[in-house]
Amino acid sequence: MLNNITGVQLVDDILDYESGEATLGKPGGADLRLGLATGPALYAWEEHPEMGPLIARKFEQEGDVELVSLFL
Repeated sequence: MLNNITGVQLVDDILDYESGEATLGKPGGADLRLGLATGPALYAWEEHPEMGPLIARKFEQEGDVELVSLFL
């Protein structure tokens, strides 16, 4: 059961990066704008350590959300 929930959450997280408001009912990247480091961002951090400061400051500086998008 937990694997199913985790899978559904990962799909939701990926859609947040790849889909727009028409698909999700919320703007793309909404989780990052809320300061949430979701699964895809955390996995990308493993390959891109420069994301660490962005995650630590919860993507609050101007351009942080757009910069993370380049790593995903």
